[in-house]
Amino acid sequence: MLLLQVLHHFLPVGAFLESIRSYESVPYKRLVFSMYLHGQNFMLVYVQLYGWPGLVSSIDGVELPHWPDCISRVYTYRQMWRVFDRGLASFMYSHIYIPMGGSRHGIVRQVAAVAASFAFVSIYHGDSTSVRIWAALNAVHLLLEIAACRLYEWKLKAWLSRRVSPANHQRLVAYIIGFNLAVTSCFIFVFLIGDVSALLFIVEIFKPLLLYRPWWHLFVGLLLTYFTVQLSLRYEECVEAKRKKVNKVCQKIN
Repeated sequence: MLLLQVLHHFLPVGAFLESIRSYESVPYKRLVFSMYLHGQNFMLVYVQLYGWPGLVSSIDGVELPHWPDCISRVYTYRQMWRVFDRGLASFMYSHIYIPMGGSRHGIVRQVAAVAASFAFVSIYHGDSTSVRIWAALNAVHLLLEIAACRLYEWKLKAWLSRRVSPANHQRLVAYIIGFNLAVTSCFIFVFLIGDVSALLFIVEIFKPLLLYRPWWHLFVGLLLTYFTVQLSLRYEECVEAKRKKVNKVCQKIN
């Protein structure tokens, strides 16, 4: 909590992001740094909201949903909704998404279930104009991710496996996910700032493609997202290997 107060006092990145206007030129490095730090601050707030009540409730033997995972290793929206606000995600999954059919009763019911879930998210967060747009962006992008994953598993995965090495296969996937991460990272700021003008951040980040900025600004940004995805994939592999090892030891003991 003290760290949050220090960061908000000496690095008012939220106020800076709210002050950005479409007719102003924004320093690229300042914009990217402010977006990253503001996202980390938001995560730390949720760590406090879940952490302290969870600590107190554990004294009475009551287990609350775990606090958010570090968002620096989250690279898809599906992950973000599973590991950030776990309490809200669990409620949506068990009371809205699954009762409406989920992913086991056809694409139409799945789309309806996702739409209903994020309609609830909009109402839950106040149902303002910016919240509605943020929830709609979440729903649309989540459906696009689901469609892309199904296409990849259906055709592209086997096709790439026959033509490139496993290492290059993972690199290519990480490049694509990294580009996706750079775009979708801007969506949350519609909610945090409470204004649809936050979508200007996408324009500012990709301005180098329009030759308004040096191309290496965008290159470095996308390279960092690529490294983020690669580290996250490696972390998940290590966690999965450790889990299998523990399960194997438990089976031997039993």
